[in-house]
Amino acid sequence: MKPLTFKGFLKQYVQELSGQSTLNVFRLTEAAEQENPRLREPLTLYALFHSKAHILRRGANGHWLDHEVLLLKPEKVLELLERDSEALPANYRKMYRSYCSVAGKKQSDDHTKELLRRRTRQLQTEHRISNYRLYRDLGLNAGNVNAYLKHGDAGKVSLETARRLFEQAKERSRHNDSSVLP
Repeated sequence: MKPLTFKGFLKQYVQELSGQSTLNVFRLTEAAEQENPRLREPLTLYALFHSKAHILRRGANGHWLDHEVLLLKPEKVLELLERDSEALPANYRKMYRSYCSVAGKKQSDDHTKELLRRRTRQLQTEHRISNYRLYRDLGLNAGNVNAYLKHGDAGKVSLETARRLFEQAKERSRHNDSSVLP
């Protein structure tokens, strides 16, 4: 899966925020002017990064349009956003921080899944719990569970599934410990 770019984020964000299934700048401009003022800054950046600033300038009445931002090159705007420069209004910087949060989520989730995998493998080793027992108990796909537990392929399971596997291994280890008591 390709990593999310700021340009791609803007496309998704504008579409989601507008509540419309279109990326037609004229229609989105109309929505930003009339019923959805929150769409203004994302639409401005979307138009700039997708080479549609000229369409936005023609469609907007101008009282809300940030002409200074539209005069900049996308690379310059991205540089200012990355530096969190006060040369850009706070709403643009806030939007970029949202992008950074979304873009970094997969990396963070993969790190968490790796930590859960190590703890699960440790419990499996200490208490002789097989992968088979875990995926059968939870009704999971054997290939995906094996790829994750044996080979560390974090893309094969969701974060929730990784947590479920760990919890099941903990439960099984408690069960194994209680059955050994004299």
